[in-house]
Amino acid sequence: EHYGPKPNPAVADIIRQGTLFSEVIAAGGTAALLSPYPQAYFDAIQSGKRLYSAVPLAANSAGIPLMGANELRNGRAVSPGFTGQGWRDMLGYTDIPLITLPEAGQKIAAIAQQYTFSFFEHWPSDRSGHRGTLANAARHLEMLDTVIGALLTHWDNRGLLIITSDHGNIEAKNHRQHTTNPVPTILAGANAAQYIHQLHNLTDIAKIVRQALQLPT
Repeated sequence: EHYGPKPNPAVADIIRQGTLFSEVIAAGGTAALLSPYPQAYFDAIQSGKRLYSAVPLAANSAGIPLMGANELRNGRAVSPGFTGQGWRDMLGYTDIPLITLPEAGQKIAAIAQQYTFSFFEHWPSDRSGHRGTLANAARHLEMLDTVIGALLTHWDNRGLLIITSDHGNIEAKNHRQHTTNPVPTILAGANAAQYIHQLHNLTDIAKIVRQALQLPT
């Protein structure tokens, strides 16, 4: 059961009971959500004017601090829009360093491998699916291709990399809803060939991560 971009109370309770973030921490590992949030987001959460979406709720419930502008400035996080331009233009953080798309892919690879389990959330593709034209969606996918190419080039094969989505929508511009189409999924790095045969749907992702990190299954 789910509605809108935020988990309803029943789903939120399930998330608080435990996720991959909390399982990694309980096993003595380290985990991080690499997508940062502006101060206005934290203020809105604190005031009760905004609710966590599923991924930051999962990280927060595991006791993992969410990253913000300082981490983005210091190169310890990567903007969901990759370059940092949106933080300057839309959020007023004019001191955020700008990086190129290939640099973003390289940086995600470098930061991710500092932790036992890392999660990077790229939500702007969802917005491109709900709004805009097919041409805009195509440009967004070309941008994403550049970042993913750099990420794969710089990935250390000692770790398992999984790139996927929880739903489709950018491929169907005749409506603004999510689709049930199969989504592309990339597995790369350590034992990727072993795990790819176990992947049939979205629910298999967590099972594969648990195996890769030797967590209880």
